[in-house]
Amino acid sequence: MIFPIRAVKRSILSAVVPLLAAVAVAPFWSPLVSRVEVAGSSLSAPSITTGIGYPVAAVAAQIVLDSVPNGIEGFEMTTSLSDPAVATTNSVVIPPEFGITQIEYISTSEVKVMGADLAQVMQGSLNGVTLNTLNMTTTKQGGSAIHIYLTRLEDDSGIP
Repeated sequence: MIFPIRAVKRSILSAVVPLLAAVAVAPFWSPLVSRVEVAGSSLSAPSITTGIGYPVAAVAAQIVLDSVPNGIEGFEMTTSLSDPAVATTNSVVIPPEFGITQIEYISTSEVKVMGADLAQVMQGSLNGVTLNTLNMTTTKQGGSAIHIYLTRLEDDSGIP
């Protein structure tokens, strides 16, 4: 895998931003939004809630950056479920704008995801940028937050 020279020079683990999300238990699936502030922008993901009488369901949880004033060169994050018994991660989809991607399944509830826009498709001021989508299957009644540990997010100039 080829990385830009400036990305290799920087420590990939420069900053860890844990996301502690609110979880609600209700008798239905409900997309509660969790957020973390990232340099004037916020990163969000829904929580997962299942209830009595609801069958196993497929859930697509988008990890979205609300605004990016200077484009995106790349990102790296780890997502995990606060209660891994509620759902399992089946796959991760990264938008095609990120030409170089890497997905590492650490467990059925924890995934490390990396994307780089080396073709410089994602430039300028952007809104509502989906970094990835977690495709999950609920496995039992309960609630689980999606925790996001953002270890790298750089703009088009390579600035974190």
